[in-house]
Amino acid sequence: MEPYLEGAFAKAWPGSPLEPLLSMQGEVFRELEGRTTLRFEFHGQHYFLKRHLGVGWAEIAKNLLTGKLPVLGARNEWCALQHLRAHGVHVATPLVFAEQGCNPATRRSVLVMSELAHMTDLEKLTAGWGAFPPSYGFRKRLVEAVADTARTMHGCGVNHRDFYLCHLWLPDACLDEAEPVHLYVIDLHRAQIRQQVPRRWLAKDLGALYYSALNSGITRRDVVRFLRRYTGKSVHHLLREDGAFWQAVSDRAVAIYQRDFGKDPALPF
Repeated sequence: MEPYLEGAFAKAWPGSPLEPLLSMQGEVFRELEGRTTLRFEFHGQHYFLKRHLGVGWAEIAKNLLTGKLPVLGARNEWCALQHLRAHGVHVATPLVFAEQGCNPATRRSVLVMSELAHMTDLEKLTAGWGAFPPSYGFRKRLVEAVADTARTMHGCGVNHRDFYLCHLWLPDACLDEAEPVHLYVIDLHRAQIRQQVPRRWLAKDLGALYYSALNSGITRRDVVRFLRRYTGKSVHHLLREDGAFWQAVSDRAVAIYQRDFGKDPALPF
């Protein structure tokens, strides 16, 4: 694939942007072996850069032996961003993509995205809801927005693989009761795209989402509202016709909670 560049980046780097971005300096947000996420300034604007330097054969083998698909570069997230934008899901705007190398263990790649400024992730936003719940109207609109985002994402064939509340961001303007609520999905480097998401991957995504809400003061009413909005069906119908699937979602959430906290969660539903 030829490098993709938009706007000022295309003018600055008419050739390949790979080398300039591999050496770009900025505020590092995450640094793992072979992968760095940083915020940088370019022509007076701020952007986010995902930089991949190759994971090595040992990491690829470890992932495959544990039943996981390794992330080999920025192409995965680039494709997910483009696909979700085309289907109406709010994500950061991808502005630059380039990769180099055929060897999957040493392939280098870069992805530049627009900065998502003035937003709050839902894990932080809902952390105190158990003691200080929001207004009924805002809570209702937020739960429905989460369900709408999940339904649209899954409906267009994408499963996130890290679908936690911290990866759903709410623009600060949406905190105004008069404004409609919409969410942005972030950290799509592990996302998968298919014609249709398999049920086991749906259960993993929804189980992760449920788990991440268990310490946020989530109520039975929240769960019922989410299920109705996500499926378009009554909860009675869901439990009667597809109870095994939703039990798998709950079991997934409980398993993650037990792993992270060493105890059983208090399930609202």
